[in-house]
This record gives sequence, structure tokens and C-alpha cells, in this order.
Amino acid sequence: MSKSRQNILLIVRRHAGEIDWILPLLYQFDKKINLVTIFENYSSFKSLMNNKKLFKLWKLRCSKYVIKDKTDNLVWKLLHKILVLSKIKNFFDINRLEKFILEKTFNFEKFLQDVKVNHFQAVFVTNINLSYLPTIIKNKNPSTLIVRYPESTWIFPPRSNILSNQNTQKLYSVTGDFFLYANKDNQRFLLDSKRNNIRKDKILICGFPRYEKWWVKKFIGEKQSKTSSFRILVALRHPNNHNFQISSYKYIVKSILKTAEQIKNCKVVFKLHPHNADYKLLKDTLSTFNNKIWSIKKEHLMVLAHNSDLCITIMTSGCFDCLAVNKPTIEFFRLKYELDNSPSALKNSSHYIFDKKSYKWKSTFQYFGFVENVQSHKELEKFTNFVYLKRKNYIWKNNIKNYKKFLNSKLDSKKISQILIRNFN
Repeated sequence: MSKSRQNILLIVRRHAGEIDWILPLLYQFDKKINLVTIFENYSSFKSLMNNKKLFKLWKLRCSKYVIKDKTDNLVWKLLHKILVLSKIKNFFDINRLEKFILEKTFNFEKFLQDVKVNHFQAVFVTNINLSYLPTIIKNKNPSTLIVRYPESTWIFPPRSNILSNQNTQKLYSVTGDFFLYANKDNQRFLLDSKRNNIRKDKILICGFPRYEKWWVKKFIGEKQSKTSSFRILVALRHPNNHNFQISSYKYIVKSILKTAEQIKNCKVVFKLHPHNADYKLLKDTLSTFNNKIWSIKKEHLMVLAHNSDLCITIMTSGCFDCLAVNKPTIEFFRLKYELDNSPSALKNSSHYIFDKKSYKWKSTFQYFGFVENVQSHKELEKFTNFVYLKRKNYIWKNNIKNYKKFLNSKLDSKKISQILIRNFN
């Protein structure tokens, strides 16, 4: 094992989106710095493999990776589950016992031997990953930096627009030395820095590294494929019981295909959310339409958007990927329907923002002027025809202008990497 080479560890919990966010920052580190990745389950690794372009970029940077086996240290995992279910948290010294058991759920020494590393200078893990692994690593070597970052490019409302009855999602107890956030509103919304006793200089506002020009070029380097068809890309969000009804999901998908049927030689590509939770529902909904006009693809959203004429997003930060490659983007989300039919919709303050100027509720991305929101089949047809007939281009130019303005004045990935490297031990 080399003692001189510096090493960093990336922990992936759920899906490729976690790598998508942090990889451009990891590319800014010197190539001599060794990157190792832990996937906490096979599904997170499979999610990355399906995203071919991202997988290729990650493979170029990552020297070794490990996929955790659920059966490893199974006895200790079961003991911890029993302890949690027993609800004896106030029992004498129970916290010490729980920490002892958690330490045994991952054999860190064996892992170091497997990847041939002595020590990690830094560990990168998402903000909402509450696994005990970062704590285990920190306890073994206190000098290791734990760097927390967002798992998606979602944005949150300004503090002044959050109503008293809306929920926020603050993290009250996490192990971390540095915390990365896209902007101050996201940081205020997600992190209780006072309760966690986090110094201001440990919170880095860095925008979204994946939308820096040099990184976007890696996804659109190849020439746009030539075709005579009008290509529509749909970035999906899976339905839930809180703010996106299944009935709404079906209505939106069917409306898109009905609109496509009215356009000569139109092709629709559906891109699933990284969770892939709605695959079966999507297939069932599409089954009544001619399969020659639609397809489901798993490639990176920027690659798919680059080869499209129009992008339609369903309440997802995937709209940023479409805007990053300068494509007209429509958000199809029935906001009024959801507010009327989802009892807890208004409590989710990350999806709806109350615009005090117009005194109306708006979707998050509509509020910031990134997309045009449509809520019916008729509205969708109107805006689709604007793109198809190349009319009212000023709409899309304004959306892209707002998007670019939002991304400006943030620390770039190069500066962030330099700050972190200065703190390596």
C-alpha cells in the first residue's frame, strides 16, 4: 500500500444522481489523487451502469469500487434492528451499546485492505445519507474530512416565501466537516447549522458544478444526430400520495402522446427519474398507444435533451439539464389539480411557492422563470406548436436567460476543490 498517495472516498446510497452532482468536482482534483467508490447496494450501481455516458466518465476517474453485500456482518445488523425496534432508547448506556453494534456493521479495516488504501483524506457523501459509515470512518481517523453535498439539483424557495404551515427538511444531526449547497436558500432550508454547531466557513455555496460549461461539453461533444422527425423528450417524476396523484401522472403521459399523434413524424422519448419507481405504471399507460412513436431510454438527460427539439419536464430539476443544452422546455404539471386533490400538497414547501406579487401558487421552477408551466392538454398543444412552428422563441430565450443568471455568482468547482485540498491531511 502506498503511503504517499492521497485518497478520497465516494459513498453512493441510492442512484446515479448522487454521482451526477459531485463528479465534476471530483474531476477538479489532481489525477494523482485516488478515487474509491462504495455503492451501498447493487441497485445504486445498476442505476449508474444504465446511465452510459455518466458511467464512462465515472470509470475514467474511479480506480476501485466496492458494492456492499447486505449479508455482510448480518448478525450485527440484525442486532441493531432488534435494538431499534425494542424502543429502549432511554435504558442506561444504550447509546454506547448502539454505537458499539453500529461499528461492527462494517469491517472498515478489511475494506482498506481490499482497496489497498491506508487512509482517506476525504469522504464525499450526500446530505441526506444518514448511514453510520461516515461516523465509523471519522472515528477510525479523525483527520479525514467528511464532505456533505446534495443528492440532486433541486432548488428550494426563498425563506420569505415559506408559509408557517409548510414543512422544511432540516438536518439536525449529521457527521460532516464541509457542507456544499447550491445557494443560501437551499442551505437555510435543509441545514440547522446552529444546532449542528457548524461554522460559517464550513458551508460552501457552490451552485451546480454539473452545469459548468466545460462539464456540459462532455455530454454534447458528439454532433446532434440528424433526423427528419420532431423529437420530444419527457423527463418524468413518479407519482405519490402527497402532491402528485397517479391520475395526474396518467393524464399527463396520455396528453403528451395525443399531442405527438397530431404532429407528422413525431417521436417521444421518456426518461425515467433515477429512482425508476414508475416503470411499470409508465409501460401500462403507454400500452394503448402505437409503440412506433414512443420509447423509454436510460441515457443521461443532457445527452437525450441535446438530441431533442422540445423538452417536457414533470416537476423535476431535470429541466436544468434541458436548459443547459439550450432547449425549449415546458413544465407539464397540474398544480391547481394537485392543490385541490392532495390534502397535504401545500405542506410540501419544496414543490410549491406562493408568489406574493401575483398572489398565486406556482411550481418551484415556474416561480423562478425557468420554465413555462402548462396544466392541460390544450395548453400543452399550444406551447408544443410554438416550438414545432418556431414561433415565440423569445419565451425560451427568457427561460434560458433566467437559468443562466441563477447559476452565476457562485463559487465554481475549481475553487471548491482548492478549498477542500487545503484542508486535506
